[in-house]
Amino acid sequence: MGTARIGATRTGTTPAQPGRRDLALWRRIPSWNVRTADIGTAGPAPRRPGRRLSVSRRSPPRPGYPGRPVPPARLSRWASQARRWTQPWFRPWSARRIRIFWLVSRVLLVILAVAGRTLGAQHGVLGDVRLYDHWGHGLVHGAGLPVDDDRWQYPPAAAIALAVPSVLETVTRLPYEVGFFLMILAADAAVTGMLARRSASAARFWLLGICALGPVALARFDLLPAVLVVAALVGATDRRWGRVGLAVGLGVLLKVWPALLLPALGRVVGAHGPVPGAGPAPARDARPGPLVVRATGAASWPALARLAGGLVAAVALVAVVLFATGWWRESFGFLGAQEARGLQTEAVPATPFVLAHMVGLGSGPVYDWGSFQFGSPAARAVATACSVVEIVAVLGATVWWWTPLRSRAAANPADRMLALLLVVLVTSRVLSPQYLVWLLAVAACRSLWPNPAATGPASAPGLATGTSPVVGPGAAIGAGSVAGTAPTEGLDLAAGHSGLDPATGAGPVAGMGPGALDQASVPSFAGPDAGVGQVAARAARSAPSRRWITVGLPAICLISLVVYPIRYDDLLAGQAVASLLLVVRNLLLVIVCCFAVARAARPALPRPGRRPRQQRLRSWLRMRLPGPPGPAGPRSEPAMPATSRTAPPT
Repeated sequence: MGTARIGATRTGTTPAQPGRRDLALWRRIPSWNVRTADIGTAGPAPRRPGRRLSVSRRSPPRPGYPGRPVPPARLSRWASQARRWTQPWFRPWSARRIRIFWLVSRVLLVILAVAGRTLGAQHGVLGDVRLYDHWGHGLVHGAGLPVDDDRWQYPPAAAIALAVPSVLETVTRLPYEVGFFLMILAADAAVTGMLARRSASAARFWLLGICALGPVALARFDLLPAVLVVAALVGATDRRWGRVGLAVGLGVLLKVWPALLLPALGRVVGAHGPVPGAGPAPARDARPGPLVVRATGAASWPALARLAGGLVAAVALVAVVLFATGWWRESFGFLGAQEARGLQTEAVPATPFVLAHMVGLGSGPVYDWGSFQFGSPAARAVATACSVVEIVAVLGATVWWWTPLRSRAAANPADRMLALLLVVLVTSRVLSPQYLVWLLAVAACRSLWPNPAATGPASAPGLATGTSPVVGPGAAIGAGSVAGTAPTEGLDLAAGHSGLDPATGAGPVAGMGPGALDQASVPSFAGPDAGVGQVAARAARSAPSRRWITVGLPAICLISLVVYPIRYDDLLAGQAVASLLLVVRNLLLVIVCCFAVARAARPALPRPGRRPRQQRLRSWLRMRLPGPPGPAGPRSEPAMPATSRTAPPT
């Protein structure tokens, strides 16, 4: 039986996987590292004269990691404790954890809203709640809409929402503030419940985002249109277009911004079936799964009729309430108030004026039309230009997504609406902190839809349409199911269940039954990014944009919490710290907007039989540019790939 022998060698490395006796040797010398060692089992070796064991003051290497020193024991314990504390936050939350976190976080937010000034905030958030109380009291007692107040800048359905706590106060003697917070908390619970039923990661994003935004999210009624937009997006995933129209109509009559969902839906309305190459659509009696639109699909007229019917029903419902209460007079007077508003201090186009005010150039903001805004002629001109840019952006997005010019665009209405909403907010003359609730609500719904770039070509019926015979209804392939990447939000089908090789992302896995990928039906592509590999590369390219959006929006909300209400007086006074924080917030908002627009404009999948853009450009250059000098002889035209549809030029 052989014994381990240790001697000097010229390699200067330790074995990759030492045995038990070697580990015992390392334990005897805890603070010294044997730099030269020979491990063998060939029996005792003769001692070589004149050679010594070389040692140095280094920590012993970890088994399996040669040459890497082990960190000190204290740092190792701290690292393990940090991993143990943070690991549960990255796991999918259970329903119990979501409920507990919602209850604890919302109680803390209500306490901060009520006692924020006491805890050190420079500005309170209850000023608007008291204004709502004044308006609601007048509405309930027959005063009508407060159109004479320049701070009334809301559609007519907002009067109904603000009157609900006043009615509750009249009936139960409950203070208006308590009734208002109960109404907002009910809307917040509804959003959390709808998201948690579909995706735990979406609910977690929503909970953490509202916590980062702070108490201003509960001290405004922007959560009411947010719950309607989430309901509309959830209804769109189930193809309930009547419910989508009803939710969007009510949201538009509460606040105008939910109307951006209509351009974002585009040709998704009524379209059904898989992406190109995904095989036939699911059976009529199958349960509808996540919607993935055909590249050449078009909106169906019955679906458009149901959507329009929902919009008409919402308008009729609100009109009945307004006529019954007498609040219909001057219902659209808020439009004139919106046009008269200037450039708000927190708006992104106001960043140069904030920096000028910080260094002492120009006048500071003044309070007018319910907010602090810059009133100089230059600021007025910028505000007018912002309105023009918003109109052009909305019209351009409507033409882009509703016409067949870009039918191959990403078919995720949440991504589309988020991009359009970010463009509108970045170019808007008004950007109050509570507007970030809109972004959080739409961004949380992105994971309810399958990732178009990761839903690769497949021939199994319903593999990309939510009726996979492998795992049942509702299955969808995410980015982690192709190329072995990390799973994205909303991942419902792992690589081992998708018929793809978990290591490479290509080819069927052995042993797959009915529903495995049929390689004959996958369109062939020339070059390294062939078949599923091209889809995997496209999904990998879209992963950074998702990470920027997922991480950037909570960071923006956290900076907004510091700016308002914690250091808002310093911002108005032109202090450097608060002003620079606002500039950083606006810069992050622009960066996230660019990523969102790039993601929404990216095509979902290339056309079948079409080579990637880089290969087409390489072939074009190879055919038109002279090659390197070589021996004289007849030049042959480069061979065209078998999948090309056009003949080589003569």
